[in-house]
Amino acid sequence: MSDINSFSYWDKPTIVSRIADLKSRMRYEAGSPNPKEVELYHKCILTGLSSNAGPKKRILVLGMTPEIRSMAVSNGFEVISVDRSLDAVEMYKDWIPDELKANEEIIQACWFELEKYLAEPVDAVLGDGVFGNILSVEKHVVLLKILKNILNDKGTLVFRKALVPDNFDPDAYDADLLIQKYRSGLLTDAEFGFSMRLWGNYVKAYNPKSFILDNSLTFQRYQSWMNEGRLSEPEYTCICHYYFNGMNMILPQRKWEEILISINCKFERHQLEGKDWYYYYPVYQCRF
Repeated sequence: MSDINSFSYWDKPTIVSRIADLKSRMRYEAGSPNPKEVELYHKCILTGLSSNAGPKKRILVLGMTPEIRSMAVSNGFEVISVDRSLDAVEMYKDWIPDELKANEEIIQACWFELEKYLAEPVDAVLGDGVFGNILSVEKHVVLLKILKNILNDKGTLVFRKALVPDNFDPDAYDADLLIQKYRSGLLTDAEFGFSMRLWGNYVKAYNPKSFILDNSLTFQRYQSWMNEGRLSEPEYTCICHYYFNGMNMILPQRKWEEILISINCKFERHQLEGKDWYYYYPVYQCRF
């Protein structure tokens, strides 16, 4: 299965579905890093580069995530953002402060071809949900090795990574239970919508052998539920804030960490508190 199958589904309608308010350029949290998570990215960069003395730092951002791109340019870093989706580039290229745009270079390219486009090493690589689009363990390893090659000796990687936690209980994320909790006020719109997308259809949509989540099965199911009255239209809308019709690879936490260890990558897992998705969507800081 090619990772291209995943990237091809990041079209304009899918991208637009993630935007809460286009005028104010606000996106739905969980699917996008919220201010606390963006602050965590920044802290990881600072700690990761504290021993890396030298000129102005160069940051590579995989994808067009506007929240982390804006954070990086606003803190004085030189930023290179790389995304293969023309729709993503066109939608988000202007979502950073006008006065700081000169500090960013945007490249439309495949991440597996990074070494063709970077003339010099970078000091840090940032990404949000990057590896969920890479649909094989082997390609995970290939991309990590590419990132190792383009990093300075004391560089750092910082990624938010959706995982199946070691102690994950699928029954606790059963769709009917999530609906009950949401209707009881125990979950926010974002907590409900995002967990319904990833885990509510776990038994039917997730293959624990291949680690592949088939999102098309999930959204077909929920659309049927809305048509039948099992989900209200506002509830279905919350879920569709995280619409994606392709495949994702959601690795077990242990498998992801075994991959990092196998390529001599040291890592720290950072998990915030206060939002349901922090449990299964931690931030990893990695060094080689």
